[in-house]
Amino acid sequence: MTKKDFAAIDLETANYNPTSVCSVGIVVVCDGEITDKFYALIQPEQNFYCRWNTQVHGLAQEDTEDAPVFPKVWRQVEPLIEGFKWCMPLFV
Repeated sequence: MTKKDFAAIDLETANYNPTSVCSVGIVVVCDGEITDKFYALIQPEQNFYCRWNTQVHGLAQEDTEDAPVFPKVWRQVEPLIEGFKWCMPLFV
């Protein structure tokens, strides 16, 4: 693995609770080229959305009513990011 190999992960939350993940997006880059992409909606455990969060990402309760919960989605995510080193997250 080189510095050109990484996985970028973006999580959106439904409310003020950091465990209220409602979507995940991943891009895997190897040797400077995008080699894989993944996106999934996730039903937060209580499926409660704050208005401010919805204004930021555009997702609301009706978008995730039929989505799987985080542990089920994680089973798809884990193989994509296996073997990558973790660094400090970038918050923007």
